[in-house]
Amino acid sequence: NTPSAGSANAIPFSSSFMKVSGGYQALYFAKYLTGKAWRLKEISFAPSSNFTTFTASKLEIKLSHFTGSALTGVLANNIPNPVTVFSGAFTWSPTPGTWSTIGINSNFVYNGTDNVVMDLRYAQGSGGGSCYYDRGAIPRNWTYGTTTGTAPSGSDVNAGIKTRFTVDTTTIAASGSPAVGGTVDLNLSAPGDGGLPYQVASSLGQGPIPIGARSLTLTLDGLFEITVKGLVPMIFSKYSALLDTNGTAVARIHLPKNSALIGVRFYSAFVTLKQGAPFGIQTISPNALVTITK
Repeated sequence: NTPSAGSANAIPFSSSFMKVSGGYQALYFAKYLTGKAWRLKEISFAPSSNFTTFTASKLEIKLSHFTGSALTGVLANNIPNPVTVFSGAFTWSPTPGTWSTIGINSNFVYNGTDNVVMDLRYAQGSGGGSCYYDRGAIPRNWTYGTTTGTAPSGSDVNAGIKTRFTVDTTTIAASGSPAVGGTVDLNLSAPGDGGLPYQVASSLGQGPIPIGARSLTLTLDGLFEITVKGLVPMIFSKYSALLDTNGTAVARIHLPKNSALIGVRFYSAFVTLKQGAPFGIQTISPNALVTITK
């Protein structure tokens, strides 16, 4: 995990290799990905000493869960459920030998179990150089001369560039039965916040609600008010309590048996509370979507 050592390779950020356009896929095994769910905050690579400013008219980075044990020869098959975490024009002036961030502009939520594949493609690249890698960890595919090729131009089982994922392990996940009359569990996890009070809220939209420099991705609507004030505890239970020593808890939604609710979508999120934290809020979770069914 040292960003200033290793072998250096031109793939994927060297225009001398990629010419006009190019692509890169890397397979990250679950054993390296913490063994718990997380939300991606940033991606970093480790440029070597020959790196200059890299530009591309468009860069696109996608991540996908992947249950296979090796990259296949069909690029699309390696990203069966892609989530775009960066898309747009790109200029990168990293500091060689350091973890250098990309600046992602969207989220990816890891399920805590599967492998992950990154698919990185750009058009009209210029400048750039090599990044460090260590043999033995990260399989890769690459392609050049096209952004839509179905097969890699080459592959290597252990020469993917060093990659750092900066993640937030605060998660909220819905389970159980979202059918009318059913019960949905909201599984809360905020490692490091064990024993702290928490507050869950639900709303019909994703807001966001600004909280200083941070935000809660819910909407200030009637449902939000009902759940925060605990007005209907027979439906929304354990929306406010203490996390256990591991930083986990379960809130529950007992859905009324009313067919008029079928198709309603709502979002839930939680915060942990701590005296001295900005606005008294230590941690803010992402939201979880529930769609009520028959």
